[in-house]
Amino acid sequence: MSDGDGLARAREAARDWPGRPELMLADRLPSGAEATLVRVVDARGRRFVLKLGSPGRIAEELMALQALRGPAVVRVEDAWVEAGALLLEDVRPGLPLMAERDETIARVRFTAALRRLGGHASADRFPSVAEWCAASVVFHDRLRQSHDVRAAIIGRWHATAEKLLDTAPARALLHGDLHDGNLLKRDGNGYVAIDPKGVVGEAAYEPACFLMNRWRNRPDLSGPSMVQEAAALAADLGLRPGRVLGWAGSHTALSLGWSWEDDGDVPGASDPRWRILSRLEEGGSPEF
Repeated sequence: MSDGDGLARAREAARDWPGRPELMLADRLPSGAEATLVRVVDARGRRFVLKLGSPGRIAEELMALQALRGPAVVRVEDAWVEAGALLLEDVRPGLPLMAERDETIARVRFTAALRRLGGHASADRFPSVAEWCAASVVFHDRLRQSHDVRAAIIGRWHATAEKLLDTAPARALLHGDLHDGNLLKRDGNGYVAIDPKGVVGEAAYEPACFLMNRWRNRPDLSGPSMVQEAAALAADLGLRPGRVLGWAGSHTALSLGWSWEDDGDVPGASDPRWRILSRLEEGGSPEF
């Protein structure tokens, strides 16, 4: 969505929102390719964030936000699904957890938010982690067909995912994209989650995005150190370390496959996710 198109849609939504007095646009917020975010103000001076995307994606996000609703999830003020629009709480001060450079503090804050996150899964409403992992098979085949030497590492991590799925304990509704950019500081109430995907899987999958995002910005981190950090996070959450580590690697491989699907090109050797996978293997095979 171009900047011009996004702002034009925001003006229309703010002006025409059903049953609501006109909202005033305040300022544009950093946005991704799939959504536009604009801060708006109502007649009483209350601030909200207007999020615009495709109607299908907005409907999926709304369903996940409603299922995960609680003190650790951003509040939904209103929704206009047909227009692909959500009116969300304006989280203040809104500083993302990725701004925290101390790894121990970041881990503690992540686990505190995760403990307050919860929902009730319904298999017919949300995709499963197993369905997500099917993308790794397609990506592995693409690499093999092009004789890419990295096919072996993707194949090994997909095999790890298969073993994890075969031995998975009870499943629950997960956020699905709970990395340190999707946790925002809310005054007096810790961190709150935004942008849930909504996926059904075991609890040990949820920390995978957080670990991958923290590791990708630390090029000097060794495999054994990654193993230790995954183990510390697992201990904080009462999870089995091998399963947390296994999903961290499997999700990283899956993320590379998603990038290939989106861009049409295999991520280059400089992509830090390849480094993460290689160093995790140096740290030893996880025990489930």
